[in-house]
Amino acid sequence: MPQSEYCFLGVDHWSTCMSKSEWSGWMQAIFSVAAICAAIGIAWWQRRNDRRHEAKRHTAAAFVAATAVLARLGPVIGAAASFYEFTEDLDSVNAANRIVRANSAYTALLLPTEEQLLHLTLALPNVAAGLSLGLGLFQRVVFVLSMQNAHPENLQLVCQQLKEIRDEAQQAEELLQTSSNELRAFVMREGPALMGVASDEDDEPTSLDKRSS
Repeated sequence: MPQSEYCFLGVDHWSTCMSKSEWSGWMQAIFSVAAICAAIGIAWWQRRNDRRHEAKRHTAAAFVAATAVLARLGPVIGAAASFYEFTEDLDSVNAANRIVRANSAYTALLLPTEEQLLHLTLALPNVAAGLSLGLGLFQRVVFVLSMQNAHPENLQLVCQQLKEIRDEAQQAEELLQTSSNELRAFVMREGPALMGVASDEDDEPTSLDKRSS
């Protein structure tokens, strides 16, 4: 005895009429595909949401790091800018004392920390790269200055090397100044948005506030 057929929307055609078991198989296949598509969509949305939150965390950490780095860059840029003028008068009798004083001043400067540079790298890789290169050149200048303390008898050699790295000091100044400008623009651009998020979180009522109201 042939099985009874059920037609989709009552349309009596071979392509729309199937038995109950055939309809059951088709429905099971359709719902299985739909479930797979839903699982893929949910996983994609969750991954996208996680990336968005991660980017926000990196931006917030970079904002804090950029603010701290900007406070330290000003004196460093000033020291790099004055280096050329400093090396112009190294032939005087007071050259040794001037180098020692300059070394003390340069080594006392607070440079950005590795942790701050890491936070900047995650959000602003190009800025962090320029900043690291500029700081590397500046630290080379400080290293040559420190040679006078370690070997005071080599004053003439130290003076010669200091004059040879004037171009590096100038390049360090340019890189650090460019990085400073880009960090300042980043702080001004992201600051209001981050402050707004923090303000919204502060204004959000806590569970204790909700119970008391």
